Amino acid sequence: MNRETTATFIGHRVCDADPRAVRERLVELIEKWGVTDFLDGGMGQFDMMCAQEAHELKKTYPAISLHLVIPYPSFNIKGRELFDDVIYPQELGAFSFRRAIVERNKYLVANSAHAVCYVTHSEGGAARTYSNAKRLLLHIIDVDNTH
Repeated sequence: MNRETTATFIGHRVCDADPRAVRERLVELIEKWGVTDFLDGGMGQFDMMCAQEAHELKKTYPAISLHLVIPYPSFNIKGRELFDDVIYPQELGAFSFRRAIVERNKYLVANSAHAVCYVTHSEGGAARTYSNAKRLLLHIIDVDNTH
């Protein structure tokens, strides 16, 4: 996987984002920025919405791939059929369950050049991951235009 053609998703567990807006952002990444790989953390409504939209776009763009990145081996995978593969970064094994999620989020950002984001408040893991993505100068595409 090439970091420059990889995007990740950053968003709250509970969200009311418009799936059509998510799809538009994904198409923009594919057509304008050459994104071929999407990394998904598999936690919450925003991640699932993005996975569903990316999976649906594979019909039009068969070259794209959707990768689920899990924080620990016993992670409860929802919607497994949406993903091309499951990645478990071995270095996450050194962390507690809670810390592994934080480190997995860092992995998602470190291995992506782009991020599709739905972050509407400044608390929680999504907000911290969003700040990290901005600090590392990822190309940020907000689904919600409050930022």
